[in-house]
Amino acid sequence: MKVLRALCAIAFLAVAFALPPMPDSVVNAEEAIRDLWRLAHEGVFMNTLPFQYRELQDKWANFLYHEGPGIINSYYEFLRMARFSDTRTYSYTPRYDPMKPEVAALLVERFAERMPSSKADWGKDLSLAQPGTSHFNPHSADR
Repeated sequence: MKVLRALCAIAFLAVAFALPPMPDSVVNAEEAIRDLWRLAHEGVFMNTLPFQYRELQDKWANFLYHEGPGIINSYYEFLRMARFSDTRTYSYTPRYDPMKPEVAALLVERFAERMPSSKADWGKDLSLAQPGTSHFNPHSADR
């Protein structure tokens, strides 16, 4: 029974802290690229690769220099909207660019984190006070 509980706990932790599924292009790439992808999802991004991946450094640097700005600028629309330099609704096709919905959802999620929870505030305006009074006094003679 204890072994089963331990296995369930390990399985739960593995699922809870698992990385998203690795895209086929990354799965089929060399180890350095798989490591870069894994690190990116753990919160680390590097433009200079570790020594053991030095043979990939020039290709990586060339890719970042030539294609990186275009990829990054494709998310610039969100920055323009956040700064209100563009107030039009921004439409995109999630199946062609799955990162845009993630960026949009992250903006909404962070906004929600900073707002008071509407469910937590539910009923805060309810009062047992009599109409026209500011508070309820259970010992009041005018009850």
